[in-house]
Amino acid sequence: MLSDYEDVVINLVEGQNYTHLQVSEYLKCQFGQKRGFGECSVRLFCKRNGIAPTGRKHRASDATLVTSVSSAIAEVCIGGMKSDGMIDGPLHITSGVNLSQSCGEKII
Repeated sequence: MLSDYEDVVINLVEGQNYTHLQVSEYLKCQFGQKRGFGECSVRLFCKRNGIAPTGRKHRASDATLVTSVSSAIAEVCIGGMKSDGMIDGPLHITSGVNLSQSCGEKII
């Protein structure tokens, strides 16, 4: 089903950075079909066909995350705390993993 719309999916995901849910909703709205256009179907189709947003940041592996969090904790323990016990600014680890929180993101 989705293979018939591969060009549309590629344009939405790679060209316009749509999420799988957004692609699903777009296809349902534009082509009037519900079956075969679900978010899970879109995700699986993209994975099988190597379709991914350009410039997408890859998730860190568990080992990288553990190392980065350990380093951040050590950094805070060494002297990154203010007198009120709060961290003084976001933590930027040398491995390139940013552990600061922005609006809408969940803390690790």
